[in-house]
Amino acid sequence: DEKTLTKLLADVQEAQEILSKHKSENNELRKEVMELRRSLQHSRVEAQFLREELRKAGEPSAGPVHHMEEKIQLLKEVERLKASLQEAEQAKVRLLERAKRHQNIHQTNQQKTENELQILNHMINKVRETLLSLPEVVKRCEQLQQLVEYIG
Repeated sequence: DEKTLTKLLADVQEAQEILSKHKSENNELRKEVMELRRSLQHSRVEAQFLREELRKAGEPSAGPVHHMEEKIQLLKEVERLKASLQEAEQAKVRLLERAKRHQNIHQTNQQKTENELQILNHMINKVRETLLSLPEVVKRCEQLQQLVEYIG
């Protein structure tokens, strides 16, 4: 039984390590996918802008190349700021979820503590009642007298 239990524990620990490794890899892949999507969005925005500028290039009022590059950089910056805002909002949501979990744990612990205090208070009252119901026994035993004085 001990050998089986030891083997099972080792198997569980190995499975947990594998799960942890897969979670880590999954998180890395999610980050990479997010970066690729962001890059794709940047490319789409840039391509759309270039198409518009090429369409305008046929017109006599087409702006200089420098203007195009500046506008592309501004569009990229807007996209980067949008992504940054989204990441900050996700971090905020995670932080709020974590705070809520901690608050629930705190409330549970507080309730357990209050329950244990009620149990202890009940025990002390029961001991006090018992000692007071046996005055002759308490008078003969110094330790019981000290206990009565201690608990009130």
